[in-house]
Parts: sequence; structure tokens; C-alpha cells
Amino acid sequence: MISSEKELAEALDAWALEGRALITEHTGDIVVGKLSAADAFELVRSLKALGWNHSIEDGSPAVVTKDQLDADYEPFRITAEKPTVAAGRDHILTNVGLKDWLGRPPAHPIVELSRLDVGFETLSVKFTTRDHPGKFEPEVLSSDPRAVVKESGQVRVVPADVSPWLLRPNSQVDLTDATTRVWADAAALNLATSLGNEVEGSKTVLLKGPPVTRYEVVDGMAASMGPHGFNAIQACARWAFSVPKEMETRHILLTAELSRSAPGSDDLPSLYRNSGQPALEGAKIAFEMGLHKISADTLKALADLRKAVSDEAAKLGETTRQLAGAVSGAMFGGIALIVARLTMATSNLTVAAAVLLIGIVLAIYVCGTIWTGNQFVNIQRDLRNQWRNRLYRFLPEDEYQRMVIGPAQRAENAFCTASWISGILAIGLLIAVTIISGPELWQGIKEWRASDSVATQAPAKKPSPLSETTPESPAGKMAHP
Repeated sequence: MISSEKELAEALDAWALEGRALITEHTGDIVVGKLSAADAFELVRSLKALGWNHSIEDGSPAVVTKDQLDADYEPFRITAEKPTVAAGRDHILTNVGLKDWLGRPPAHPIVELSRLDVGFETLSVKFTTRDHPGKFEPEVLSSDPRAVVKESGQVRVVPADVSPWLLRPNSQVDLTDATTRVWADAAALNLATSLGNEVEGSKTVLLKGPPVTRYEVVDGMAASMGPHGFNAIQACARWAFSVPKEMETRHILLTAELSRSAPGSDDLPSLYRNSGQPALEGAKIAFEMGLHKISADTLKALADLRKAVSDEAAKLGETTRQLAGAVSGAMFGGIALIVARLTMATSNLTVAAAVLLIGIVLAIYVCGTIWTGNQFVNIQRDLRNQWRNRLYRFLPEDEYQRMVIGPAQRAENAFCTASWISGILAIGLLIAVTIISGPELWQGIKEWRASDSVATQAPAKKPSPLSETTPESPAGKMAHP
């Protein structure tokens, strides 16, 4: 009788390999179907010994008990509840269940395996034994192999993330362990398809070279590669995908070296077993040589960037000076208007209106200068954002912040401060002119309206006939001697 969880897992995997059982494993339970009466009876005894809750169905399907296990009602299906695990973890009992789990994106970063002897860690998943779950901080690479590998099949076989397939530097795997080998075979397959230029169908990896070579994917990739080949493909994938910004260049160099390593061969495991490390060294050398040329181009690009930043700062400084000049001229003009108006002895409606109009024009002039400067600042900011990832993506974000964004921000801050000061002064000038000319202008308007109303209300009087000759006039004197 099976007395431990590991023995149960080994027995179930053996039954699945022999075709005596069909295993489907879920997060909280495991379903074992296609069982004979004898195997079902043995499995029920083992589950009771382990204390696992379970249910039995016959071929109907109808729920039956242990005593009803009879060959006439085969095949039987048993559903067993697995022990609960902590949150954020998965528990996989069998290697069949592990193979199925590896075909999907990882649900949790920690996986407890019943058949595993020695745990190991990938970048994003920790595979551990049931006795030592431990803690784990996942790391996910942002490199996407699908961006550099072309697929012609209807079903995508290239992984979008290689983090679950890359071992951490301090982690080693034992390919003699059956459970570890299940993961290693899946890792070798996924990494091999990720390190090709094209994948034709689901089993042919094409390397463009030159020369163009094709390699067939085989079952048991890790076992065929051996430890040396498996370590080589791990090193190749880690170098190619560890730096997202350099992924495309590194991938091209590595695939070219792999294609030249074993032309005419279609044995993919032997390619990495015999030529993986030399191809990686060649790709690294080619990459370093390319960096020297890129360095010269980078220096020129940095010089152009320095000139562009300096020109932008100079233009923004000139705009700030123009704003200061506009404000100075407006303030002197406004002060002159105010002084001239205060020194006038008599009030004049026309002069008051002219003073107010000139003050408004000066304020609008200052506001227009501020608006045009802000438009220039916004245009330059938009241009920096648009060209950041096209011309200067080789610069790290902190370097770009220090070399470009910092100086531009300081120049913008200076202009912003000058704009606020200029706007406040322009508003103050407009208020002062309004205070000086407004009351007088308002009084003049009221007087003009009053005189106009009096003129319209008093009609002209006709002179009488007797008033044409008065005693004092010459005609009167003649009439009365």
C-alpha cells in the first residue's frame, strides 16, 4: 500500500506512462480517470491512508463507494482533494500535472512539487519541495522574444516571457531527477524557439545566418543536450534577453553565430551541446566591436544633443530677456503717462481716455509677449518627448534627465518666474492707469451727457416785434424827438 504523498505521485505517474490512468490536476484537486477496479481500489486505500477526501464515479457515471468497485462498472474515476497550501503558491502532485502546469503562464511564483528532491529557482518561479517552501521575490524580464522571432504556425510556440525558463545565477538543476527534467525539457524547448529567427510550424527552428539552417525540435530536449548543452542554452538566452534595449542586436548576433557553428546539421540539442558556448563568445566579441563604433556615433549624438540643449536654453533666455524688455518699456511708458496726467492743471476728457487706452495697449503687449514665450516652451517640450525614444533611447533615463530635462527645466523655471512677475506688473500698471484716468473719464462722460440733455430740453425763443426798436436804439430816438 502507498503510504506517502511522494509514493502516491510516483505510482500515478507510472500508471499514466503505462496507459492505466488519465490524470488531470487542478489547483485544489486531482482527477484520475480510466482506472480499472483493482487500480481504483488501490488508489482509494492510499487516499484513505493519507487522509485525503475523495469521491468515486463508475463508467455511468454514478457515484459509488469502495465496496462497489467491480470490474463490470469500469472505468472508474476518482477525484481527490489535495492538501491546502498557503496563499500565493501552487501544489502539484504528479509530473503529468507539472507538465500541464508548465504549458500555461505561471499562476503563482512558488510551486510545491511532491516528487521534487532538490528545489531550484528561476527568475520568476521557485520550484520547491513540500518540506521547504521558503520565501521568494519574483523577477520578470521585460524582453519579449516574440518581437524578434517570426512564427508561421497557427498556434504560437514562442513564449512571451522567458523569465520562468531562466535559472538564477546561484541555482543549479539535477537533470537526473525526473521532476526537474520535466521542467528542464520545457525550458530547453522554449529557449530554443526563442533563440531562432523563425519557427516554422511547431517543430522547426530556422536560423537565417548566413547560411540558412533549420533544426528540428525533439522530445526530451534537456536530456539530449546534457548538462553542458543545457547550461549553454541558458547562458545564451540570459545574455540575449537580459537587457531589453539591446535584445534585438544581441539576438541577431547570436543567431548568426549559431547558424555558422554547425551548417548542414539538423540536430538542435547537439548544436548547443557542441557549439553553444563558442557561438556565445563570438556573439559577445561582435557585440563589443559594434559598441566601439556605436560609441563614436554616440559621442557625435551627444555633441549634437548638447548643442540642441544649449540652443534651446539660449532661445528661451532670449525670450526671457525680451519679456523683461517689454515689461520695462511698458512700465516706463505707464509711469510717464501717470506723471504727465498728474501734472496737468486742468482735466480733459480726451486726455484721460488716451491715457487709459495707452495703458491697456501696454498691458496687452506684455500679455502677448508672455503668451508667445509660453508657446515656444510648449513646442520645445513636445519635441523633446517625441524624439526621446527615436534619437536618444541609448541614454539611460537618469542620464537623459540630468543632461536634457534638468537644464531645460531650469530655463523654463526662469521664464515662468519672469512671466509671473511681468504679468503682475502689467496688471498693476493697468490698475494704476485706471485709478488715475477712470474717475476723471467717468466724470467727464457724466458732464457731457448732462450738457447734452440740457441742450435738447431748452427750445429757442422767437423775438417779439416791439423788441426790434428800443428807446435806446437809433430808430427809437428818431421816433421820439
